[in-house]
Amino acid sequence: MSIKVHAETLANIVKHHTRYLNKYRLTRYMGQDHAYCTNEVQQLLFDKLRRCGFTILGTGNFSSVWKHKMLPEKVIKITMTDGKGYHTWANECYNWEGEKSPIIPNVYYIGESELFKFYVLDELKPFVLHEAIS
Repeated sequence: MSIKVHAETLANIVKHHTRYLNKYRLTRYMGQDHAYCTNEVQQLLFDKLRRCGFTILGTGNFSSVWKHKMLPEKVIKITMTDGKGYHTWANECYNWEGEKSPIIPNVYYIGESELFKFYVLDELKPFVLHEAIS
C-alpha cells in the first residue's frame, strides 16, 4: 500500500474515533475569531487515540502529534482550532514543488472533521541550522 493510502487510513481512524466528540460545543478563546477544543475534549481524544495504538510525541498550542506503527517515520498532527496559520503552512508544504529542505516536510494527507484538522507528514528529524542553509 502507498504512503498516501496508509495516511488516509490513519486519518480516517482518528476521524472515526473522534466523531462523537463533535457534539461538544466549541468554546471561544478570549473573544477571538477562532474556536478551540476544551481540555475535556482534548483528554477524551488522547484517551481514544492511545487505545487505538497511537503514541503521543508532543503537544503544542491547540495541537498534538502522534505516531502509529502502521506508518513508520510518519506522524499525524491533529489541530484543535479553526485558526488558519498551521493549515495554510501545511497546504503550502503539501503543494511544494521547489527544492526539498529538511524544514519543509512532505505532507501526505490533509483532512478535517467538525472539531479537528488532520495532517500526515514526515516525522521531522533534528538538524543543525547551518547544514540546512548550505
